[in-house]
Amino acid sequence: MAMASSSLGFLSIPSINIHGSRRTSVRSPLFCTVKANAEAVDVENNELSVSTANAKPWEVLFEKKDAKAGGPYPGGKMGVYTGRDPTKKKAEWLRQRAPQGERYQELKSSLSSLKLHTVCEEAQCPNIGECWNGGGGGAAGGKREGDGIGTATIMLLGDTCTRGCRFCAVKTSRNPAPPDPMEPENTAKAIASWGYDQSLLVLKHAKAFKGGMVTKSSIMLGLGESDEEIKQTMHDLRAVGVDILTLGQYLQPTPLHLTVKEYVAPEKFTFWKEYGESIGFRYVASGPLVRSSYRAGEFFIESMLREQKAVESAS
Repeated sequence: MAMASSSLGFLSIPSINIHGSRRTSVRSPLFCTVKANAEAVDVENNELSVSTANAKPWEVLFEKKDAKAGGPYPGGKMGVYTGRDPTKKKAEWLRQRAPQGERYQELKSSLSSLKLHTVCEEAQCPNIGECWNGGGGGAAGGKREGDGIGTATIMLLGDTCTRGCRFCAVKTSRNPAPPDPMEPENTAKAIASWGYDQSLLVLKHAKAFKGGMVTKSSIMLGLGESDEEIKQTMHDLRAVGVDILTLGQYLQPTPLHLTVKEYVAPEKFTFWKEYGESIGFRYVASGPLVRSSYRAGEFFIESMLREQKAVESAS
């Protein structure tokens, strides 16, 4: 029980986890107005109650915790400091068009299929179009795709928060539904998918940033991948203009690391080298012991010289 002795102050109460929608023991300041004659502020069960024996109803910001919930909105009935003000019209500069764009739709579809929620959507963030489009769909919510990397923030432990902040659009409940047991796995899938897309965008951006830029990527084999997955990855890399590709065997450093699923035969590495060159890579280093920067400079120069000789011979 913390005594309120002034009309304005900060109260420390259990706060939301930085990475989730429910509270932990992290503590943060709550700014609130309390009448000087309010007797006490009680922090219990993630709620705030104010004992106001002598205070008038409009002098207290928060309703008492035993007040019955009601009304059309989550979190209980509206109080003195809530509700719409008919005299206030939203400023024109705050109005945005609905978010659009290919990246936005891809992210939205991915989240929906995995039953994941984002603070971007739940908090009704006005910048969602710009962030999800990687800088596109800017202040006017246009269709333009951005040239940066799209960003979305996943909200863990569901779409409902146990904190009833009167300034936040996220749904609230004292007893939210149990967490989805598949949420951790689905979150990992989303991050893995977005991370791969991000790598391609970085390579594409590097290529476009400076004319003549040479880009390189690597694939590690032996982790359970299929031939079709390898081919698709190679085509994705070529689609963003990657010049050099290396392929090598994954070797488990310790028992704590990922398990080796297959030791790929040298003949298969030769096949991938030939396949990579056939779809347009300027140089492919492929072998069981090849690593990401395996003699890259030396072999690339040799490859360039071979290309130059072939051009000279043809002419």
